[in-house]
Amino acid sequence: MANLHPAFLSPEDVREVALPLLRQRLGRFAFDDVSVREEEDFDGENVLRLTADVAVKVPAKALIDVTADIHSALRRQGDERYVYVSTRRPGSEKQGDEDVED
Repeated sequence: MANLHPAFLSPEDVREVALPLLRQRLGRFAFDDVSVREEEDFDGENVLRLTADVAVKVPAKALIDVTADIHSALRRQGDERYVYVSTRRPGSEKQGDEDVED
């Protein structure tokens, strides 16, 4: 029988899981740090929004790959929430998908 009360990791625990994966995948883009927010998406589902601080624009494929890595790692810990990863560069007003290179 499915668990009707999913387990959610704390933002701090999510950060601990995500940091090594972000360093590995985004290190070449001068990855510095990540912030984690818990939110509800447009249909009321709990999601995680991670914002990675980088110095260089990140190609979309790198963001897709690290998002998949983080989601898989969190699932192994029992956290099934969907993960959104965006980037932020110092001095840039752009954030998220606007800061992604194709």
